[in-house]
Amino acid sequence: MLIISELTDDGPGSAVYRVAALVRELNAALTSRIGESLAPTGLTLPQLLLVKALAHAGDMTVGDVARELYVSKPTAVGLVDRLEAKGLVERRRNPDGDRREVRVGFAPEAGERLAEIRSTVGAALGAAFSDLAGTDLALLERALGAAVGALTNVNSARGAGDDGTHGDDGTHGDE
Repeated sequence: MLIISELTDDGPGSAVYRVAALVRELNAALTSRIGESLAPTGLTLPQLLLVKALAHAGDMTVGDVARELYVSKPTAVGLVDRLEAKGLVERRRNPDGDRREVRVGFAPEAGERLAEIRSTVGAALGAAFSDLAGTDLALLERALGAAVGALTNVNSARGAGDDGTHGDDGTHGDE
């Protein structure tokens, strides 16, 4: 099997291709390893990412969810639907502002289940990276953080208008 990250072409940009291939391979390996460990939770990795996003940010609109998870709004709606069916999240109207705005947040009765999920995920992540020495893990974190920062800055510069809008139509993505 041909593994792109093992190619040794020394031409310009070859390191970029190898890095991109390694990131893809890391994503596939992590998804596979963590996916197996998540089976007892009944959640998929994208559903887990939504749970994590809500845990960190609090209630969010579907547009916020889509941006946070880098998915389309229809995909975000599907994720919310599935977590709502599992009793983990609920949709709420904004009582203080625009009542047309619907926010997604944890269901009040989901606390115990969310604690179980957090424990399972913590163990899965710990096991996934247990073979890496602490210094290697710290180096990987810094390198990936730098790459994400650089790519985010490039994408932000390309996608944001001078007026703070994100789309070609002048919208902020929620409209």
